[in-house]
Amino acid sequence: MATPNNVESGERTAAAISEMSREQLTDELLHFEAKRVRLDFTREYLEGLPVDALRHLLWAALTRLTPAA
Repeated sequence: MATPNNVESGERTAAAISEMSREQLTDELLHFEAKRVRLDFTREYLEGLPVDALRHLLWAALTRLTPAA
Protein backbone atom coordinates (compact mmCIF):
# COMPACT_ATOMS: atom_id res chain seq x y z
CA MET A 1 0.00 0.00 0.00
CA ALA A 2 1.30 3.45 -0.86
CA THR A 3 2.34 5.86 1.84
CA PRO A 4 0.34 9.10 1.84
CA ASN A 5 2.85 11.92 1.33
CA ASN A 6 0.53 14.64 0.07
CA VAL A 7 -3.16 15.46 0.13
CA GLU A 8 -4.00 13.69 -3.13
CA SER A 9 -2.21 10.47 -2.25
CA GLY A 10 -3.62 10.69 1.28
CA GLU A 11 -7.12 10.83 -0.13
CA ARG A 12 -6.41 7.83 -2.38
CA THR A 13 -4.99 5.91 0.58
CA ALA A 14 -8.02 6.76 2.74
CA ALA A 15 -10.35 5.63 -0.06
CA ALA A 16 -8.43 2.37 -0.47
CA ILE A 17 -8.57 1.71 3.28
CA SER A 18 -12.30 2.44 3.38
CA GLU A 19 -12.91 -0.22 0.72
CA MET A 20 -10.86 -2.95 2.43
CA SER A 21 -12.53 -5.94 4.02
CA ARG A 22 -11.84 -6.97 7.61
CA GLU A 23 -9.52 -9.73 6.32
CA GLN A 24 -7.58 -7.31 4.10
CA LEU A 25 -7.18 -4.82 6.95
CA THR A 26 -6.04 -7.56 9.33
CA ASP A 27 -3.49 -8.87 6.83
CA GLU A 28 -2.13 -5.36 6.14
CA LEU A 29 -1.67 -4.75 9.88
CA LEU A 30 -0.11 -8.17 10.51
CA HIS A 31 2.41 -7.65 7.70
CA PHE A 32 2.99 -3.91 8.10
CA GLU A 33 6.65 -2.96 7.86
CA ALA A 34 8.14 0.37 8.77
CA LYS A 35 11.80 1.25 8.96
CA ARG A 36 12.10 1.38 12.75
CA VAL A 37 8.78 0.09 14.02
CA ARG A 38 7.15 -3.32 13.97
CA LEU A 39 3.50 -3.59 14.85
CA ASP A 40 3.01 -6.44 17.28
CA PHE A 41 -0.65 -7.42 16.96
CA THR A 42 -1.94 -10.96 17.01
CA ARG A 43 -4.60 -12.08 14.55
CA GLU A 44 -6.89 -12.90 17.50
CA TYR A 45 -6.58 -9.36 18.90
CA LEU A 46 -7.28 -7.73 15.54
CA GLU A 47 -10.23 -10.00 14.86
CA GLY A 48 -11.81 -8.78 18.10
CA LEU A 49 -11.73 -5.12 17.04
CA PRO A 50 -14.44 -3.32 15.11
CA VAL A 51 -13.66 -2.76 11.41
CA ASP A 52 -13.50 1.01 11.96
CA ALA A 53 -10.78 0.50 14.57
CA LEU A 54 -8.78 -1.59 12.10
CA ARG A 55 -9.11 1.18 9.51
CA HIS A 56 -7.97 3.75 12.05
CA LEU A 57 -4.95 1.65 13.05
CA LEU A 58 -3.87 1.15 9.44
CA TRP A 59 -4.32 4.83 8.61
CA ALA A 60 -2.31 5.84 11.68
CA ALA A 61 0.46 3.38 10.81
CA LEU A 62 0.66 4.59 7.23
CA THR A 63 0.61 8.30 8.10
CA ARG A 64 2.75 8.27 11.22
CA LEU A 65 5.15 5.36 10.96
CA THR A 66 6.28 5.60 7.36
CA PRO A 67 8.50 8.36 6.01
CA ALA A 68 7.12 11.03 3.72
CA ALA A 69 8.58 11.05 0.24
